[in-house]
Amino acid sequence: MRTRSKQAKKCPVCQSPMRKNGHDRMGRQRWQCDECRLTAGTRNNTKRRRTQLAEFLDWLLEAAPQRKRPESARNFRKRVDWCWRLEPRIEPDGVVHRVVMADGTYVNGWCLLTAVDGEDGEVLAWQWCARESTAAYKALFAQLAPPDVLVCILSSRCFGFGHVVFSVLVIGACWSWLIGCWCGRT
Repeated sequence: MRTRSKQAKKCPVCQSPMRKNGHDRMGRQRWQCDECRLTAGTRNNTKRRRTQLAEFLDWLLEAAPQRKRPESARNFRKRVDWCWRLEPRIEPDGVVHRVVMADGTYVNGWCLLTAVDGEDGEVLAWQWCARESTAAYKALFAQLAPPDVLVCILSSRCFGFGHVVFSVLVIGACWSWLIGCWCGRT
């Protein structure tokens, strides 16, 4: 006994349910409305989207500039416009890192808070906010397991309340000291 498909599509014209109506020559499912007799197919955009994302990243990372593309730059930008709306995520891994460095940087009127592993430089978490604040740093630190040591810039808001959120040793440093440590000079 066959049960009715849970993928009940609605007709875009009359909003009545559509039923399956075979497959097209490419093997994709076809649908038909019983009321208005409209037929429609389904599209699998994953392969096309994957290709567009690869082209977008090549352009963004300057491996393939727009001027060297066979299509017009305007058409390319229109085709890959959806890529700008992707929101990458870093899934929390739950690993306790020995040293975490946290700081905020302002980008186009917004503040990007980042937490970086102090040993290998891996980005552990990030948080967008309007400005550095207690709530913004709490949202950033909620994505991490409490580290052994938290390193912040002395003038940063993180320095003032990092120990409250994590209850760990918070070290305040200046930029020249951090850059020296990062490059192995101290």
